[in-house]
Amino acid sequence: MKTAVISIIIGVVVGIVVGATIVGPRLPSALLDNKGTLEANLQPKEQLIIKKNTTTPGSILSKKVTRWNVVSMLPTGTSYLGEFSKRVQDLSWRTSNGRLEIKLHEPETIVSRPNVLNAVMSGSIDAAFGSPQMWARKNPALEIFSNVPFGPGIQEFLSWLQHSQTEKIYQKFMNDMGLHGIICGITGASAGGWFAKPITTKEDFFNLRIAASGFGAQTLKHLGVKTTFLSPEKILMGFEMDHIDGAQFSMPHIDSRLGFQERAKFYYFPGWQKPANIFDLIINKKRWDKLTPTLKTTIKTVCGDNIQHGIANSEVRQYTVLKQLIQQGVKIDQFPREIMEALKLSWRAVVQNTSKKHTEFSLIWQSFSNFRRDFSIWRELNQY
Repeated sequence: MKTAVISIIIGVVVGIVVGATIVGPRLPSALLDNKGTLEANLQPKEQLIIKKNTTTPGSILSKKVTRWNVVSMLPTGTSYLGEFSKRVQDLSWRTSNGRLEIKLHEPETIVSRPNVLNAVMSGSIDAAFGSPQMWARKNPALEIFSNVPFGPGIQEFLSWLQHSQTEKIYQKFMNDMGLHGIICGITGASAGGWFAKPITTKEDFFNLRIAASGFGAQTLKHLGVKTTFLSPEKILMGFEMDHIDGAQFSMPHIDSRLGFQERAKFYYFPGWQKPANIFDLIINKKRWDKLTPTLKTTIKTVCGDNIQHGIANSEVRQYTVLKQLIQQGVKIDQFPREIMEALKLSWRAVVQNTSKKHTEFSLIWQSFSNFRRDFSIWRELNQY
């Protein structure tokens, strides 16, 4: 018994000596109180971490956290589309073990929508989540990376986007604006649009006022349709105040959550203007370059997971919603063939006119067309 007590006393004395002569001098003096203890100068949460973590205090206290302000161009409350930007925020924190903290801001909060691109370029915000179509006012060629009327669906479009040559071109466009871009989400085809009245002839269609954007709006304008851009939250008001006769936005699952069926009862397909829809994360290039290789990989991994999430979930949600819309009195139909043929011809004219005005658009369109031509060999062989 006496031997055991003596051993304990010796152990305590040795521990005190080691702590005073070896560990103590290595701790930053600013963290030690007048009693020479670490915990007295930490917040309760930090004390808890030290007590629970088996690593040394120095490794915990030296943890560097990168904090970014990111604007979402899509309301995070918007069903499904809002999930993409929220997933970037949440998964970045989790997969980086808390080393990358993203503060997500809603549209029109800290920066107005038209000024978001400039804000990222200048570095006043770190990044923005949106779609290449939304940055096309700086470079019309970017919209091809977002959606292409009468273009391919998810599989073929994603194959083109992830082709090495395509990635280089996309990144060059971004770098020229002082940005780094990452493809960060995808959905399947949109609907053709909501309309207040049925469409039976070309004349019915071409005399309408339609809320549309991007290539879809340009294609409609070429046919004489009056188009206007409305954010999703303003489309309902446009119908209510009789400012529009129709609207194109997204997929049934998303459109129905926004309540378009309350003001328009005729829902047309196919979504010729967006057979697939791409989203991206644009980052101030200086901020991107400052990231460690590990954090760069974290963001790429999160965006890759977003793409997988989009492929697996975007189209599977639609048929249930379509059944519900029919029960609510919505008439679901397809555009007459003569309208589809006119739209195809109009889109070809838009491509020709834009190619003449913008060299970069012409180059990327040629790349896209060549890929589709080559890919068709595989696609046709596997048709049933």
